[in-house]
Amino acid sequence: MGSISFYTALLCPSLADLAWPILFFKTSILYWASVAAGLLIETAWIRRFFHKPWTQSLFIAGTMNLATGLIGIVLIPLVIVAGELCAGLFIHRIVDMGQFDLPVWAAAFASSVLINTALEGTVIKKVFHIPWRKRGFWILCAIHTVNAGMILGWLLMFPARELTIQ
Repeated sequence: MGSISFYTALLCPSLADLAWPILFFKTSILYWASVAAGLLIETAWIRRFFHKPWTQSLFIAGTMNLATGLIGIVLIPLVIVAGELCAGLFIHRIVDMGQFDLPVWAAAFASSVLINTALEGTVIKKVFHIPWRKRGFWILCAIHTVNAGMILGWLLMFPARELTIQ
């Protein structure tokens, strides 16, 4: 098919759970280490916040990340196209910004954290029947922000070449 820049894929607008679908195609252990660290952080949060045993907390964290990763594989391209059509035709012209300006990246990051948290919260609530409150939502948002920061840190320390999807 073609290739896309890993940074471009990471920072394009309106993405839900970007790390898993993109890292699925990466084979480097360095990138997967950041995913494992993120899973451990989420597992510890689930254990502490919902008072679940470690094994059940790890199962819940793995399930919610698997669900959002699979949804993200389908949702990301659709949201990118819709976002670019809407933003490219209207918003970018009104505010005179392109898709690679810092405010656009910040909005993409914030929307991806919020969408990912909402999807994972839905898994916690609907699949595991665990009550879900506002406080938990905002704590999980903070965790996703830290996780994304770890992944970005890995990318900055060990820059990826182009990622070819065949």
